[in-house]
Amino acid sequence: MPVKVFIRKYLWLVILIGIALYFYLSRFSSGTINPSYRDFAVSDTSGVTSITISNDSLELFINRTDKGWMLNNSFSTRSDAVRFLLNVITRLEAGSPLPHVVADSLKSEIKTKGVKVEIYEGNKIVKSYSLLSTKKLSLGTIGLLNNSKVAFTLQIPTYRGDVASLFVLDPDYWKSNKLFIADINQIASIDVEIPNKPEKSFTISIDDGGIRLKASYFDKEIERFDTLAVGKFIVGLTGLTFEKFISKASKEERAAILLSQPDQIFTITLINKQKLVLKTYPIPVDEYRDEFGRTVKFDLNRLYISFNNDAIIAVATYMVFDPVLKDLSSFRVKN
Repeated sequence: MPVKVFIRKYLWLVILIGIALYFYLSRFSSGTINPSYRDFAVSDTSGVTSITISNDSLELFINRTDKGWMLNNSFSTRSDAVRFLLNVITRLEAGSPLPHVVADSLKSEIKTKGVKVEIYEGNKIVKSYSLLSTKKLSLGTIGLLNNSKVAFTLQIPTYRGDVASLFVLDPDYWKSNKLFIADINQIASIDVEIPNKPEKSFTISIDDGGIRLKASYFDKEIERFDTLAVGKFIVGLTGLTFEKFISKASKEERAAILLSQPDQIFTITLINKQKLVLKTYPIPVDEYRDEFGRTVKFDLNRLYISFNNDAIIAVATYMVFDPVLKDLSSFRVKN
């Protein structure tokens, strides 16, 4: 059969084969994306031990401990904030691959300007990816798994906001208002120094033999003391909270607090020899006279505290701290 006749007779078949081949190759091409490039979610968070969130200037480390989740090994965290983050990392989904026209440039931006997330089980990284919020082509949040060649739009089912903003880099967002002081069974001793009245300073020691009390200034063991009052003091020390951080105060304001004389200095020594230091300071106010005619120079309701080598500087209330604002006479046996 002549070629021209063949082409005229079977042109329709050639066209159909061409169309079918086009769609097949298109579908095959889109299907060649490695499924692991899309796998952002952690299916089970029960084994997650730590999460690192960072950018080019800041890094936060959140890890699971016997006393709950900690921030940067120094601060107890808000349990609701951690629960929300764990929920986010289980529901994170990849949407569409980035359009070719912007894929390369946005991949570079994700790596240099994005928020990097690393999720660990023990020493093993189970997920590592970077996220970036962009207005280009109205893509929203985009993400790239570590060692992946393809970046995607990211989404969380039923959530319409900016997914990248859920990985918060503000330390104060994560911090709990509870001071992370060890459990009673981890405490070896508590030394309380009262600079204005050193003769009222005291030391409490805890060991298998029980609780001992010493007048620190005189280096003298107290034979008879109110053990119930001492027990309440120790319990009170392990449950302290504060009202608000003053981490955004200027360097001058922080220095003014820390360079003033504290009312009390608590040095808690743990069984593992670690020392935790808590200091309390009065808050100056404009001088006035109360209803009894007494001159008042300091806030009667609140105090400053510093803790953990001044990593925490905060405002607390006397109502919360009252159980531990004691001196040696507080444990005297009452006849």
